[in-house]
Amino acid sequence: MKGILKFIFDALKGNRDRNTRIEEARTISELFDNILGGTTFNLIPSDEKANCCELAIFISISKSPKQLKLRQDQFIPLDKLLPKVVQQVQGSCAGKNKEVYILCDEISTISFEPWLDNLRAIRKQSKDFGIYYFGGSSLKDITDVVL
Repeated sequence: MKGILKFIFDALKGNRDRNTRIEEARTISELFDNILGGTTFNLIPSDEKANCCELAIFISISKSPKQLKLRQDQFIPLDKLLPKVVQQVQGSCAGKNKEVYILCDEISTISFEPWLDNLRAIRKQSKDFGIYYFGGSSLKDITDVVL
């Protein structure tokens, strides 16, 4: 699964060798068309509603990555994304999302604080769980720092 996260990081950073149409993408979904070779997954933000899938990826973008021209509604601050994570993984898709990844380009302890108990519970019930920071030059797993 770490390969998928690396692919997402590369696309968000504008790495053309992985996804040659990144300049055309206006949504996060368009960036990752065919990312898993037909495997379905839940993605937030997304214009498309999907059935609950084993894999769920949540992306918080606060500022536009270079080379990308994403629509404004694709920018979800961390404090607005975390309730969506909890609503989906512990609510509408409870027991169905088994691999849960949160990617963010900013780290805010104030944003995480109200959701720590929920995130710890999600981590415990998930087959794989991670919180990743992509604001720098590499993708960093910050799960243990946050939780």
